[in-house]
Amino acid sequence: MIVCADDYGLAPDIDEAIVDLASRQQIDAVSVIVASPWCNGTAVEALKTVADRVSLGLHLLLIDGIPLAPADELATLVTATGFLPHFARLLRRAACGRLKAAEVQKEVAAQHAAFVRLFGMPPRFIDSHLHTHQFPAVAEGLAAFVLGLDAARRPHVRNTHVPLAKAIRQGVSVWKNLGISLYGRRNRRLLERLGIPTNTGFGGIYDYRQYTRYPDYHQRMTAHMESPSGILMVHPGLKEPWRRSEYDVLRKTAAPAAGQRRGFAPAEQKAL
Repeated sequence: MIVCADDYGLAPDIDEAIVDLASRQQIDAVSVIVASPWCNGTAVEALKTVADRVSLGLHLLLIDGIPLAPADELATLVTATGFLPHFARLLRRAACGRLKAAEVQKEVAAQHAAFVRLFGMPPRFIDSHLHTHQFPAVAEGLAAFVLGLDAARRPHVRNTHVPLAKAIRQGVSVWKNLGISLYGRRNRRLLERLGIPTNTGFGGIYDYRQYTRYPDYHQRMTAHMESPSGILMVHPGLKEPWRRSEYDVLRKTAAPAAGQRRGFAPAEQKAL
């Protein structure tokens, strides 16, 4: 199982929590929002101090922000004022076929290039804030970008597919898991058809309002992970109560023995 901490670069307390967990080898991967204004030199340098202990990936930001590609080239993606849209608006555009995959591909390319500039290496994997990379047209634009990279350096792309039987057995926010899994299943099929590496197994979805139950949820999600290549998505932080709950659980979780840590490997190594 790969424990991946999302949202690095979103806020200083989140960054601090993630770097601490990485230094303790409590997580395997970190997904970075390079399009966030908080993802500055200080945040990048802090993450570089633990980059040898975790896999670093790109957490695409396609909502509620400023695009890194020229806004005038993203007519169907951005708002009239040139900003990335709210979640619901992006979903409506994607679901109604009003979003152009080629424009998404440009924004993905711009954020990928920013990641390379900041860290001096390409991301080992790609996912997104609130799983928007799986929406129609967005998934196709991302896939087109990945396929344009050298085959030996293609990143893994996350899918959030949770089978019905697993959701029921796991017993954690079943309907939320199944709802997020709808586009996850579609995305997984697309990635597998195109030969883009992706995870087999996913967990980490729950009702954040029930954060006091996270110790039990974490145990259930871990116990029902399908395979070693499954991703457990986590959101540690120090300020928001639900993030703090995750951080506290992860900090107390026993780190794996030497040689047992997993991460995202280049495609040709076929670790996933």
